[in-house]
Amino acid sequence: MSIIVLNLLLRTDLVCNLFNSINCEDSSSQYFIKIVWQCNEKYADRHHKCSSPHLYEDALQDMFVKAVNSIITRKDEIIGNFGKLTEEIFNTSQNEAQLEAVRVERREIVSRMEKLNTENANVAMDQHTYQDRFKQLSSEYTEVNKHLTNLEGAIHERKS
Repeated sequence: MSIIVLNLLLRTDLVCNLFNSINCEDSSSQYFIKIVWQCNEKYADRHHKCSSPHLYEDALQDMFVKAVNSIITRKDEIIGNFGKLTEEIFNTSQNEAQLEAVRVERREIVSRMEKLNTENANVAMDQHTYQDRFKQLSSEYTEVNKHLTNLEGAIHERKS
């Protein structure tokens, strides 16, 4: 049995993760056999006994039934919360709006670069000024492209 399931049923932390063996206490008749769940290492060391409690099978089954029944009675609430959570996790509309804005910004930068190149080809410009303006536009383009790549990655991650 999983230690996580036991922790959920008991609403306490068990001391060890070796809580999976079954011992049978036979009281001289097969009709009175009790199944006891306890730590595999409970008595391995005489001086340091494992403090995880032992559980009887009947009590464990009762706790499991109570836990399942409490989930069933709250199923509408659980399903509603799960729906809200999945919608929030997989919703990419805000990122997609940002993505479109960044694409528009990138197109504007490309347009300004093309305009600068055309102006440089048609009009005698100071080449130092041209180089400075072109470097500035190139760095803006690089930053916008990084932002665009990050947004595309975030959208892809949310959708997968």
